[in-house]
Amino acid sequence: MAGQLDVTLRSATLPILLRVPQAEDGQALLNILTDPRNTEYDPHAAKGSLALSQIESMITRMRASAALEVPDRVNLVVVDTSLDKVVGLGGFGHIGHENGERIGDVGVMLDPEVRGKGYGVEAMTLAINYAFDVLKLDKVTATILAKNVPMRNLLDKKLSLVGTTRESEFGDEVFYSLRPQDWANQSV
Repeated sequence: MAGQLDVTLRSATLPILLRVPQAEDGQALLNILTDPRNTEYDPHAAKGSLALSQIESMITRMRASAALEVPDRVNLVVVDTSLDKVVGLGGFGHIGHENGERIGDVGVMLDPEVRGKGYGVEAMTLAINYAFDVLKLDKVTATILAKNVPMRNLLDKKLSLVGTTRESEFGDEVFYSLRPQDWANQSV
């Protein structure tokens, strides 16, 4: 296997799986990444100005990183297997080194039409398990704007994580940090 290209994280309880994006996922990702309901809390979002060609280039970069033996990102699409349709983007948009540790920043963005079904919690759980079990990361982080109440509820209430509020150039944000032993002790 070349790096993480063949990874498939399948839920045992919900009709979803996570996998590395493929070329044919371009239109679905364009729809997700340009929906104002998804970009509302993302200070890095292009606010609807992305074109399909840009998404195709992004997928090429995502696949190139996933192919590395030690990837610097492992972006994954969320597929609703009951619909055979890409309904989200998750995984790790950045994996780096800090103070001798490998750290991955996890997240999920779902098509608003599938929210409320537990897909976000399950996608995050699958990705975090993968980070510690397969990628052998030392720490997983998540950073979100404080005003992103839906994601805060997912992290705080559904995953029982504790974040720290801090100031950033985009306004108040909440930073979450999780180590493998902390995750193993969670009752998800």
